[in-house]
Amino acid sequence: MNDRCTKEAAEETGKCMDYLMQHIEDMISEMSKLNELKSADGYSLNLDTKYLTQSLVDTKNSLANYISDKVKTRLVLEDCELSVILCERNEKKRNKGVNDFYNRVFNNAQSELISKIKEAVRDQCSLLKDQINKRKEEIALSIIKQEGLINDVNKKYKEESVKQPELVSCMFELSCADVLSKKLDESFEFVEK
Repeated sequence: MNDRCTKEAAEETGKCMDYLMQHIEDMISEMSKLNELKSADGYSLNLDTKYLTQSLVDTKNSLANYISDKVKTRLVLEDCELSVILCERNEKKRNKGVNDFYNRVFNNAQSELISKIKEAVRDQCSLLKDQINKRKEEIALSIIKQEGLINDVNKKYKEESVKQPELVSCMFELSCADVLSKKLDESFEFVEK
Protein backbone atom coordinates (compact mmCIF):
# COMPACT_ATOMS: atom_id res chain seq x y z
CA MET A 1 0.00 0.00 0.00
CA ASN A 2 2.87 2.38 0.79
CA ASP A 3 4.42 1.76 -2.62
CA ARG A 4 1.06 2.34 -4.30
CA CYS A 5 0.60 5.52 -2.28
CA THR A 6 4.07 6.82 -3.18
CA LYS A 7 3.50 6.22 -6.89
CA GLU A 8 -0.06 7.62 -7.06
CA ALA A 9 0.74 10.56 -4.80
CA ALA A 10 3.76 11.50 -6.93
CA GLU A 11 1.60 11.41 -10.08
CA GLU A 12 -1.23 13.49 -8.60
CA THR A 13 1.08 15.96 -6.88
CA GLY A 14 3.10 16.27 -10.10
CA LYS A 15 -0.05 17.10 -12.07
CA CYS A 16 -1.11 19.74 -9.55
CA MET A 17 2.35 21.27 -9.32
CA ASP A 18 2.85 21.29 -13.08
CA TYR A 19 -0.46 23.12 -13.50
CA LEU A 20 0.42 25.56 -10.75
CA MET A 21 3.95 26.13 -12.01
CA GLN A 22 2.81 26.73 -15.58
CA HIS A 23 0.28 29.39 -14.62
CA ILE A 24 2.50 31.11 -12.07
CA GLU A 25 5.45 31.08 -14.49
CA ASP A 26 3.18 32.63 -17.15
CA MET A 27 2.20 35.33 -14.66
CA ILE A 28 5.84 35.96 -13.72
CA SER A 29 6.74 36.15 -17.42
CA GLU A 30 4.04 38.78 -17.96
CA MET A 31 5.31 40.70 -14.92
CA SER A 32 8.83 40.61 -16.36
CA LYS A 33 7.49 42.09 -19.60
CA LEU A 34 5.77 44.83 -17.60
CA ASN A 35 9.02 45.50 -15.77
CA GLU A 36 10.69 46.17 -19.12
CA LEU A 37 8.19 48.90 -19.98
CA LYS A 38 8.84 52.41 -18.76
CA SER A 39 6.27 54.03 -16.53
CA ALA A 40 5.18 57.64 -16.50
CA ASP A 41 8.05 58.58 -14.20
CA GLY A 42 10.56 57.08 -16.61
CA TYR A 43 11.39 54.09 -14.46
CA SER A 44 10.47 50.44 -14.81
CA LEU A 45 7.75 49.00 -12.59
CA ASN A 46 10.31 47.02 -10.57
CA LEU A 47 7.88 44.29 -9.53
CA ASP A 48 9.78 41.70 -7.49
CA THR A 49 9.55 38.62 -9.69
CA LYS A 50 12.49 36.94 -7.92
CA TYR A 51 10.60 36.91 -4.64
CA LEU A 52 7.53 35.43 -6.31
CA THR A 53 9.63 32.79 -8.08
CA GLN A 54 11.33 31.84 -4.80
CA SER A 55 7.96 31.74 -3.06
CA LEU A 56 6.70 29.41 -5.77
CA VAL A 57 9.70 27.11 -5.38
CA ASP A 58 9.21 27.09 -1.60
CA THR A 59 5.53 26.23 -2.05
CA LYS A 60 6.38 23.45 -4.49
CA ASN A 61 9.01 22.00 -2.12
CA SER A 62 6.75 22.16 0.93
CA LEU A 63 3.84 20.46 -0.84
CA ALA A 64 5.80 17.94 -2.94
CA ASN A 65 5.13 15.00 -0.61
CA TYR A 66 1.92 16.28 0.96
CA ILE A 67 -0.40 13.50 -0.27
CA SER A 68 1.98 10.61 0.42
CA ASP A 69 2.84 11.97 3.89
CA LYS A 70 -0.84 12.35 4.77
CA VAL A 71 -1.84 8.93 3.48
CA LYS A 72 1.15 7.13 5.00
CA THR A 73 0.35 8.53 8.44
CA ARG A 74 -3.00 6.75 8.17
CA LEU A 75 -1.61 3.51 6.68
CA VAL A 76 -0.40 2.16 9.99
CA LEU A 77 -1.71 -0.66 12.12
CA GLU A 78 -2.30 1.75 14.99
CA ASP A 79 -4.89 3.71 12.98
CA CYS A 80 -8.16 2.88 14.73
CA GLU A 81 -10.24 2.86 11.54
CA LEU A 82 -7.75 0.74 9.57
CA SER A 83 -7.20 -1.70 12.44
CA VAL A 84 -10.94 -2.45 12.53
CA ILE A 85 -10.94 -3.10 8.77
CA LEU A 86 -7.89 -5.38 9.06
CA CYS A 87 -9.62 -7.45 11.72
CA GLU A 88 -12.26 -8.51 9.21
CA ARG A 89 -12.01 -12.29 8.65
CA ASN A 90 -13.58 -12.28 5.21
CA GLU A 91 -10.73 -11.58 2.77
CA LYS A 92 -12.95 -9.99 0.11
CA LYS A 93 -14.57 -7.65 2.63
CA ARG A 94 -11.17 -6.87 4.16
CA ASN A 95 -9.60 -6.08 0.75
CA LYS A 96 -12.59 -3.96 -0.27
CA GLY A 97 -12.52 -2.17 3.09
CA VAL A 98 -8.78 -1.47 2.80
CA ASN A 99 -9.17 -0.20 -0.77
CA ASP A 100 -12.14 1.99 0.19
CA PHE A 101 -10.22 3.30 3.21
CA TYR A 102 -7.15 4.01 1.07
CA ASN A 103 -9.18 5.75 -1.65
CA ARG A 104 -11.03 7.91 0.90
CA VAL A 105 -7.81 8.90 2.71
CA PHE A 106 -6.05 9.54 -0.61
CA ASN A 107 -8.93 11.67 -1.93
CA ASN A 108 -9.05 13.65 1.33
CA ALA A 109 -5.30 14.28 1.16
CA GLN A 110 -5.66 15.30 -2.49
CA SER A 111 -8.46 17.74 -1.58
CA GLU A 112 -6.32 19.15 1.23
CA LEU A 113 -3.42 19.58 -1.21
CA ILE A 114 -5.68 21.47 -3.60
CA SER A 115 -6.80 23.71 -0.73
CA LYS A 116 -3.16 24.32 0.25
CA ILE A 117 -2.28 25.19 -3.34
CA LYS A 118 -5.24 27.59 -3.57
CA GLU A 119 -4.11 29.21 -0.34
CA ALA A 120 -0.57 29.56 -1.69
CA VAL A 121 -1.89 31.09 -4.92
CA ARG A 122 -4.07 33.53 -2.93
CA ASP A 123 -1.01 34.50 -0.86
CA GLN A 124 1.05 35.06 -4.00
CA CYS A 125 -1.74 37.07 -5.61
CA SER A 126 -2.00 39.16 -2.46
CA LEU A 127 1.76 39.81 -2.51
CA LEU A 128 1.57 40.72 -6.17
CA LYS A 129 -1.41 42.99 -5.62
CA ASP A 130 0.42 44.75 -2.77
CA GLN A 131 3.49 45.27 -4.97
CA ILE A 132 1.40 46.63 -7.84
CA ASN A 133 -0.58 48.94 -5.55
CA LYS A 134 2.61 50.24 -3.93
CA ARG A 135 4.18 50.91 -7.32
CA LYS A 136 0.95 52.45 -8.59
CA GLU A 137 1.01 54.88 -5.66
CA GLU A 138 4.64 55.75 -6.39
CA ILE A 139 3.79 56.42 -10.04
CA ALA A 140 0.74 58.48 -9.07
CA LEU A 141 2.88 60.61 -6.74
CA SER A 142 5.44 61.03 -9.49
CA ILE A 143 2.73 62.13 -11.92
CA ILE A 144 1.37 64.60 -9.36
CA LYS A 145 4.89 65.96 -8.87
CA GLN A 146 5.36 66.30 -12.64
CA GLU A 147 1.97 68.00 -12.96
CA GLY A 148 3.08 70.45 -10.27
CA LEU A 149 6.26 71.22 -12.18
CA ILE A 150 4.28 71.69 -15.40
CA ASN A 151 1.83 73.97 -13.59
CA ASP A 152 4.73 76.03 -12.22
CA VAL A 153 6.18 76.41 -15.72
CA ASN A 154 2.75 77.35 -17.10
CA LYS A 155 2.26 79.85 -14.30
CA LYS A 156 5.63 81.48 -15.02
CA TYR A 157 4.83 81.53 -18.73
CA LYS A 158 1.47 83.16 -18.05
CA GLU A 159 3.11 85.73 -15.79
CA GLU A 160 5.60 86.51 -18.52
CA SER A 161 2.80 86.59 -21.10
CA VAL A 162 0.94 89.12 -18.97
CA LYS A 163 4.11 91.21 -18.82
CA GLN A 164 4.63 90.93 -22.60
CA PRO A 165 2.26 93.81 -23.51
CA GLU A 166 3.97 96.01 -20.90
CA LEU A 167 7.35 95.02 -22.28
CA VAL A 168 6.23 95.73 -25.86
CA SER A 169 4.84 99.08 -24.76
CA CYS A 170 8.11 99.98 -23.01
CA MET A 171 10.12 98.93 -26.05
CA PHE A 172 7.86 101.03 -28.28
CA GLU A 173 8.29 104.04 -26.02
CA LEU A 174 12.07 103.51 -25.97
CA SER A 175 12.14 103.27 -29.77
CA CYS A 176 10.03 106.43 -30.05
CA ALA A 177 12.27 108.20 -27.55
CA ASP A 178 15.33 107.08 -29.52
CA VAL A 179 13.84 108.35 -32.80
CA LEU A 180 12.82 111.61 -31.13
CA SER A 181 16.30 111.95 -29.62
CA LYS A 182 17.90 111.47 -33.02
CA LYS A 183 15.54 114.05 -34.56
CA LEU A 184 16.33 116.49 -31.80
CA ASP A 185 20.05 115.93 -32.32
CA GLU A 186 19.59 116.56 -36.05
CA SER A 187 17.64 119.72 -35.34
CA PHE A 188 20.32 121.00 -32.99
CA GLU A 189 22.93 120.29 -35.60
CA PHE A 190 20.89 122.15 -38.17
CA VAL A 191 20.43 125.11 -35.86
CA GLU A 192 24.12 125.23 -35.01
CA LYS A 193 25.09 125.35 -38.67
